[in-house]
Amino acid sequence: MKSFWRGSLVLIAAGVLAAASGAEARAQRVGQIPNGGVSGCANCHVSAAGGGPRNIFGQMVEADFLTSVGFSGRVQWGPELAKMDADGDGFTNGQELGDPEGLWKAGDADPGEVAAV
Repeated sequence: MKSFWRGSLVLIAAGVLAAASGAEARAQRVGQIPNGGVSGCANCHVSAAGGGPRNIFGQMVEADFLTSVGFSGRVQWGPELAKMDADGDGFTNGQELGDPEGLWKAGDADPGEVAAV
């Protein structure tokens, strides 16, 4: 019986570590788009907590604007992604994120007025 519980604890610990590392990988992308911290994971995911299905912008980024497939890929923010209108609301991705020209680079201060994002 002890080996059953020991094995169960090992599986639970492995699951917790895997979930934590996956969340960390996704969260780094928030800093790869201008003003990404305003909406956090909801910039790309249906759920504000992240993970699970992506919204239209997230699908666009995943399909065409990552340096590589998977968690290690970095968002390629620039003029091309900025000029698109992922959600079809008449405002470009760049306008919505405060960088209409797509000139912001990761590590730069967030552009524009945060309240307008």
